[in-house]
Amino acid sequence: MKITEILDELRQEREQITNAVNALQNLARGRETKKVLDDLVNERGLVEDAVVTLENLARGRGKRRGRRPAWINEVKEARKNRS
Repeated sequence: MKITEILDELRQEREQITNAVNALQNLARGRETKKVLDDLVNERGLVEDAVVTLENLARGRGKRRGRRPAWINEVKEARKNRS
């Protein structure tokens, strides 16, 4: 399976999760609903991280030496802000 095919599947999954999150936000805010909503938001974050990582791999910047690529720092900052 090619990276582009995996990316397409992950993007579709991210869209489905986003739709589910939006639907749950409109429901009554019970304890179980909030837990499911939190789990979906966390899963969407993981899928977004996977998409970013695979997009960067698909770009194929080649082997790098020295500092980490900027996109790794961006992903780490995004994770910190989500927590």
